[in-house]
Amino acid sequence: MTEYTQKCPVNLAASPIRLTDNLRRAARQWLASQRLKSSLRRERAQLLAMSDAELRDIGIDRATAEHEALRSDIPAGRNS
Repeated sequence: MTEYTQKCPVNLAASPIRLTDNLRRAARQWLASQRLKSSLRRERAQLLAMSDAELRDIGIDRATAEHEALRSDIPAGRNS
């Protein structure tokens, strides 16, 4: 056991609680990212399902809607 703790970085050997907190934080961030991606997929599918008249009401055309629906990134303004 002594050999292990001597070879570990100080922050991991000295504070397993900090490691656990970091893992929890990373898991929460990953889950939030997955929820956001799922929400964006639904929104983009809804955009594709809109009629041409509904698209005109929001100020975009069918080509723009299709282009948006094919995107898989997360827009910069939605990362929060």
